[in-house]
Amino acid sequence: LIGHLSERDWKEVRACLKVALADLE
Repeated sequence: LIGHLSERDWKEVRACLKVALADLE
């Protein structure tokens, strides 16, 4: 699954994770 994601997709995923982590704090 990870290998199927392009670098552009990863940037979006990481951005979403940063937002999610910020909400948890």
